[in-house]
Amino acid sequence: MPTKFEAHKVSAAELMRRDVQYRVPRFQRSFSWTDDECSKFVEDLVNVVDGGVGEYFMGSLVFCESPDGYHIVDGQQRIAMFSLLALVVSELYQCSPHPRAPELRNDVRGKFLGSLDRKTFDVIPRLSLNLSDDAFYQRELLNRDPTRPVPQRRPRPRNSNELLSNAFITLRSRVESWLRDRDTMDLEEFLKALERIIVIQIVVGNESDAYLIFETINDRGLELSTADLVKNYLFSRVGERNVNSVQAMWQALNNVVGEFRITQFLRHYWISKYKLVRERYLFDAIKDELGSNPNKILQFLQDLQAEAEIYAAFRMAGHPLWNDYPSAKRNVEALGYFKAEQCYPLLLAAHRCLKRAQFEATVHAVTILSFRYTEICGRGTANLETLYSKVAISIRNGHIKNVPELLRELKTMYPSDPDFGPAFCMKTPSAQVARYILWETERQLGGEILYADDFTLEHVLPKNPPHAPAWPYQQYVPRLGNLTLLPKDMNRKLRNKGVLEKVNEYAKSGLKINEYWKRNQPPKWEGEEIEGRQRWLASLAVKVWSFRT
Repeated sequence: MPTKFEAHKVSAAELMRRDVQYRVPRFQRSFSWTDDECSKFVEDLVNVVDGGVGEYFMGSLVFCESPDGYHIVDGQQRIAMFSLLALVVSELYQCSPHPRAPELRNDVRGKFLGSLDRKTFDVIPRLSLNLSDDAFYQRELLNRDPTRPVPQRRPRPRNSNELLSNAFITLRSRVESWLRDRDTMDLEEFLKALERIIVIQIVVGNESDAYLIFETINDRGLELSTADLVKNYLFSRVGERNVNSVQAMWQALNNVVGEFRITQFLRHYWISKYKLVRERYLFDAIKDELGSNPNKILQFLQDLQAEAEIYAAFRMAGHPLWNDYPSAKRNVEALGYFKAEQCYPLLLAAHRCLKRAQFEATVHAVTILSFRYTEICGRGTANLETLYSKVAISIRNGHIKNVPELLRELKTMYPSDPDFGPAFCMKTPSAQVARYILWETERQLGGEILYADDFTLEHVLPKNPPHAPAWPYQQYVPRLGNLTLLPKDMNRKLRNKGVLEKVNEYAKSGLKINEYWKRNQPPKWEGEEIEGRQRWLASLAVKVWSFRT
């Protein structure tokens, strides 16, 4: 049982007026509400203001009591929104023509946002956010000059600071819209609404108990991410003595992998080592495996840390780690083009357990399989993920020790040449994938120029020809058979040339792939010729993307 447990029904206004500092722990997740959650909060708030509801229940908040205030274990998004609302009201008072506007602003700030520093007139905040958000919250929002223009909304926020800024903009815009054609003093209605927003405040004596309560609340149906569930489960089971070190380890994982990808990392690591589970069952699988053993939990986190950097590198071909694996770098870039994240569990196991050359060969093998199976043949990825998990676990268990054994397993899902070749002939790839195919074909032909930055993707038959052909050319323009690589300066020189005039110049590009037109000088360049060149590329592709090479 918790050493201390208090639960009280309180209004949001009462919560925010208390002379208590609310602190988001340093390693707690950052502000994460998007426009959807913020808009829902604002509309609920306006309904309370307009009298559509009496009391409005907004869930429970979990705090851990400490000497420096209340640490927020669950509820920081809502408390942040309450604070931003008070900030909006205070700013709109300040910007109004009311003769006592400064007093009204300072009254709201003093009651709801913190105490006033009488020298600087800054607010000593009642709410402190985490390491990532607090400086931004205080500098750019809490203590900003209210007469400055409102920040611009970020349509695709890149981090939690921009999410906070968007939340403030959403609140201010909606309150200003409501206030239009009303008196400034009607702003008081929003503060009164905080009196009718009800929460259950739960206070416990230590962080382990707080995380246990948090997990129990979620079991009753509140929606949390898998990463949140796992994190709070781990924090609640390691004991008070280990909480700080475990928090630091978790934050280190967030820093390396990225906060918004931590759930995917957890699952990929898990199915690489234990068994295949869907995300919805991952939390239960981790609980069942680790139990309440602090030593197993600490070892689990240490193992995650050991594999976090390579996992982060899978998504970035430019990551410094690939300097040690030069032959793997172009394959990692290709896997990004294919969105082939299903292979990450296998790559984790190969990096952890196999020798360097074997790991590079594994990256090459999954690139070939991903290209054939998914990118060209268009087959679903569920069976592929099952295979990758099975092979990864076999590598970790020592049942697969070398590349021939690995390939033998992967061949069970390898599309045959009679399936792959015709599918390739019909493929219309993205520009990224087209460049990759053409460069890899150039490699197969023995070209000396590879992946040069001063080469561009060229449409032989242009997207917008000066004189539109009479035949239905549009469907053939993006086909691979109509694409090639050219030096940028040559591309510019040939821009206004006719198709047949251009192809006669292609062989001068220095690329083996463009010698095709030396052997094939067509009298015209239409659908039949484009399909013919794509069949030629397909005859090379079965050799380029093959386990036999």
